[in-house]
Amino acid sequence: MTIISFSAGMAGYTFVINNKNGNMWATGVEIKSKDGSPKYSLIPEVGINLNLKSLANAVTLTNGKIMKPVGVSTSINFGSIVGGEMNADEIDRIIGGGSVGIQACHYGCIGGIYTKSKDKVVTYGLGTSQIGMSGGNMVKVSEENKQKVLSLLGTK
Repeated sequence: MTIISFSAGMAGYTFVINNKNGNMWATGVEIKSKDGSPKYSLIPEVGINLNLKSLANAVTLTNGKIMKPVGVSTSINFGSIVGGEMNADEIDRIIGGGSVGIQACHYGCIGGIYTKSKDKVVTYGLGTSQIGMSGGNMVKVSEENKQKVLSLLGTK
């Protein structure tokens, strides 16, 4: 899976792409519309993200008092599910729903995710200098909205 994250202090968004079938998932909630079909709404995930450069500057410039260690951070990671090879449907089941993740980056990133289905995902990739922990709910993005998100990310 490919994981793209954006965070600004206490809130952020994560997008996950199942590389086996191309399904995209995003932090959000699913809502049933009046006609009974599922719709989703993007909501930020909650967490704490410490920008290492801001943290170092805060300590250096304020005689040890940490004033504002949070900052904006981004990362792109690949995730490997602990337990071996899985098919696309199994990967979708693991991605969907609630999860909690932790990550550390200084150009290179390493982290882990624990999902509602009790699966563990090891992540590795590239990102801004940060230490973060977040939790959220992943919902499947419709094909139409997937194209919009890919355009916003500059990949289409």
